[in-house]
Amino acid sequence: MGDLLAFMLAAGVVFAVDDAGTERITINPAAPLPGEVLALSDETREREDRIRWESLHEPTAQRIIRQFRPDDEDRLTTIITTSMQRLGRQLGVDIEGARAGIAVLLETGDFTASCDPETVAEHAVFEISVDWDLFAEKRISVQLQDRDTKDGHEPTAVAGRR
Repeated sequence: MGDLLAFMLAAGVVFAVDDAGTERITINPAAPLPGEVLALSDETREREDRIRWESLHEPTAQRIIRQFRPDDEDRLTTIITTSMQRLGRQLGVDIEGARAGIAVLLETGDFTASCDPETVAEHAVFEISVDWDLFAEKRISVQLQDRDTKDGHEPTAVAGRR
């Protein structure tokens, strides 16, 4: 255990604080990235970067999914017509955040876009589509929160990756 603590201190993941003569270990909220303190292969570094990027933009992707109303029994909404400006305003994110949220959705294959979200002009109108069969196959629903209904509480499904 001492070796692990020494490693975490050396890597900057935690730091020691003198608390009235007692050494206390605290998590470093500004810890360096693994690639900044470890000798990682290019492949590992790219994978770590991708995981961080997806984690950063997954909440925006989830808000885009909710625009399609996946909780509706009939799931009639299969296409949304929008622009980056409009989508950003609806989601409460900047245009680059909207672009990244769409990019995260497109990775799984259940969502498609009529343009490249990375290069489309912010005012250009385009479509985002969902294939509900692929959605059901590629993603899972998790019961995370309750929603008030007229006869009590009904669980709300939140989509996540399988």
